[in-house]
Amino acid sequence: MVDAARPCVSHPDLVGFKYPLPNLTLSLRRQRKTRIVSIGSSSTAGADNTIPYPCRLELALRKRFFGRMIDVLNRGIGGQEAPEELSRFESDVIGEAPALVIWQVGANAIYRKVDYNFDDVSAAITAGLGWLANLPTDVVLMDLVSEL
Repeated sequence: MVDAARPCVSHPDLVGFKYPLPNLTLSLRRQRKTRIVSIGSSSTAGADNTIPYPCRLELALRKRFFGRMIDVLNRGIGGQEAPEELSRFESDVIGEAPALVIWQVGANAIYRKVDYNFDDVSAAITAGLGWLANLPTDVVLMDLVSEL
C-alpha cells in the first residue's frame, strides 16, 4: 500500500507575522504577477525526500489568490550560509525584483561551527539586509534553530 500524503495543516500562530508585508500586499493587489524569492540552504532547497517549503508556499498562495500569477523561486543550496548566499544576491535575489524575500539563514553556522565564523555570518546578514532595505521588497528572516 502506498503511503497517502498527509495534508499540511498550519497552526495560525505559526503563520502570523508581527509586522505587515506592505510590498507583498501591494503586489498581490495591483500586479498581474507577484514574485517571491526564497534563499537559503538545504531547508530551502529541500532535503531527505521532503518537498521544500517554497513549493508548498507557492501552491498555498496560488490557491488563496486564485487567478494571479504567483511565483516562489527556490534559490536554496544545501550547505550554504550567509556569506555564500550573499555572493549570489545580485543574480539570485535582487535581479528577480521580488515583492518578498525569505532568507533562511543561520542554521549551518550553528551546526557547523568549525566551518563558519559568527562575525563573518553576522556581517553577511547585515550587508544583505542593507542591500534589501533599499529595494521595494519585504524581507522575512527564517531562523530554523531558534527553538533548539
